[in-house]
Amino acid sequence: MLVSSDSVYAGIQKEKAQRAVEGEASSALPTEGATRAPKKDKSGRIIQDTLKKFPLDVAHYEIVPDEKKKIQEKILQWVESGVRLIVTTGGTGLGPRDVTVEAVKEIIDREVTGAAEAMRAFGQRRTPYAMLSRSIVGIKNQSLIITLPGSSNGVKEGLSALFPNILHAFNMMGGGGH
Repeated sequence: MLVSSDSVYAGIQKEKAQRAVEGEASSALPTEGATRAPKKDKSGRIIQDTLKKFPLDVAHYEIVPDEKKKIQEKILQWVESGVRLIVTTGGTGLGPRDVTVEAVKEIIDREVTGAAEAMRAFGQRRTPYAMLSRSIVGIKNQSLIITLPGSSNGVKEGLSALFPNILHAFNMMGGGGH
């Protein structure tokens, strides 16, 4: 998972129960506060705990700066090494250091706009501030990249909106039907 300003990255390895996502997957968690207090990284722990339910295991966890180039380098490193799922948290708001969305947009091949719309719609039913999230979901090669808000509630809601249905994307990316 990637936590920003020194962001945290987590890799997720797919177990046999979910064959559609074989190999590693990662989670990026850009969040300024994580570098100052990594032990209080609630959003990262929520992602790890939630993904294990599907079952997806976190294989990597690393802190990187909240800088576009550093975020892109880490994500591309994971894509090139065969990581299939990358989930980020943080950097999706309107603040001056919220650069995760721009970093991801520049490197993906295609956006999965419906997934991001589903997250915002799900969140909007819970808080009027969900509309301020710029979260995106996209594909780079055979990797699915999901950007989540940095707040623990935003992460919970984003994951609830997407999982487990988002895992069907791997079947589709592999040429399978709907």
